[in-house]
Amino acid sequence: MQPKNHREKSFVVWLGCPRHDGGEYLSDFRNEFDYTILEADNRQEVKEKLPALIAKHGPIDAFIVPMGTMTYAPFDQDLLGPLASECGIITSSKAGYDEFDVEWITSQGIWLCNTTDAIVESTSNMAIFQTLAAVRDTYRTEQTLRNGAWTSVLYPTHDITGMTIGIVGMGKVGKRVASKAKAFNMRVKYFNRRRLSDEEEVLYSAP
Repeated sequence: MQPKNHREKSFVVWLGCPRHDGGEYLSDFRNEFDYTILEADNRQEVKEKLPALIAKHGPIDAFIVPMGTMTYAPFDQDLLGPLASECGIITSSKAGYDEFDVEWITSQGIWLCNTTDAIVESTSNMAIFQTLAAVRDTYRTEQTLRNGAWTSVLYPTHDITGMTIGIVGMGKVGKRVASKAKAFNMRVKYFNRRRLSDEEEVLYSAP
């Protein structure tokens, strides 16, 4: 990314304090970019602090919106207007982008990027885990084990093999859930805005 503001390195701003990024990664990041954090806890603070940060440090080349930032939404002209003159890219750590005003952002010549693959595996894993936990009643089983009553208290449960799992939305996460459900010999039913191709329905055993 070439900086628009004649700096040697692009000026990148991270919204809110990083909570899930290791120090080693951020250290490497600083080697490549001029990097600072916009510390704000809510939308109003962003509206107050963003213009002040730009006035102090100059135009921002790239703006990073991490996960856990719903308190700032929506990300629109009212919030991000000060970025418009120079910013080249806004990147979100989330897969979805419903809270971003895509029309306004792109009308300013700003690229909007999301991370579509970042949480596919972890989210689909959690969906299968929660399905197993609910059907097998693992919470009560764990409690009896912790309480030392596992030899005298048994809770009848079910096996998910042969059960039908319903998946709403066959995007990347939905497809991975379907693939993992197949490993447990579950039947798959899905709802999607568009029907999958015949080949995909065979692949995911989702007629």
